[in-house]
Amino acid sequence: HCILSNNYPFANRANLEISYAKGLQKLATKLSKTLQSTKKNCVVSAWAWVSEGMKSAADLHQKLGKAIELEAVKPTHQVLSAHEKKRKSAKKKLMVSTKKHEALFHLVESSKQITTEKEKQKLLNKLKKSTEKLSKEDENYYQKNMASCSTRLKWENTLENCFQSILELEKERIQLLCNNLNQYSQHISVFGQTLTTCHTQIHCAISKIDVENDIQALMEETAVSSTENKSEFLLTDY
Repeated sequence: HCILSNNYPFANRANLEISYAKGLQKLATKLSKTLQSTKKNCVVSAWAWVSEGMKSAADLHQKLGKAIELEAVKPTHQVLSAHEKKRKSAKKKLMVSTKKHEALFHLVESSKQITTEKEKQKLLNKLKKSTEKLSKEDENYYQKNMASCSTRLKWENTLENCFQSILELEKERIQLLCNNLNQYSQHISVFGQTLTTCHTQIHCAISKIDVENDIQALMEETAVSSTENKSEFLLTDY
């Protein structure tokens, strides 16, 4: 029972990983849909990478939960449950045989003064068979407990392997998150550089503005235009 109960934290961990993966996947999908209806720019591209990172993380958590469930929880629970049933059955048989043996022993003791040698021998033979049966049941119960100990050791070894699998998945998840952060940082950096370039171009354009020159050009253009317009209205000198 204790071994079976120790399996529950792993079942809870598997459920939590799978539940978290589903929630993260939904969040990533919502973010992705929002970005699709948004005008594309550097910031949107960066958020797209964040969405992809969330999807990748969700996939990893899903794999982790399924791995714990399939490799540790289910097989261990099946083996331990089956063995627990066998152990309980052996214990029950041992208890029944013990009670019968004790009853027979007391019967032999109480019948010493009132039975014939033939009846006494018959009871002793029954007691001998009962002793042999009890010894067999006791040995069977012992073997079941030894098998239980062996199963526990195998279970611990399975958990150790499962832990190593979890560790590798955690390493992969950390590396993935690191890559996503680097990509996000690059996009933000490009976004900043783009803004700086635009600002520099605007500043450069503003610094080249010559208001006086533009006004002078406008005045000259207006003067020429005015002269041409006036000449159209002059009467022809005959």
